[in-house]
Amino acid sequence: MCTGIILHSEDGVTIPARTMEFGFDIQSNIAVVPAAQRYVHCQEINYKQAWSIKLNMALVV
Repeated sequence: MCTGIILHSEDGVTIPARTMEFGFDIQSNIAVVPAAQRYVHCQEINYKQAWSIKLNMALVV
């Protein structure tokens, strides 16, 4: 079963979300990534791609 959530910020941003309830342990972990975190991806020696995160993130992994 899921529960719908709508968050309204003071600056007018609306964030829709939902919860996920399970009747058993799905053995998940929560990862928190701070804003401005920089990532670099090196697929091959001569190929690099970098990006930064603008907002804080909380992930279920």
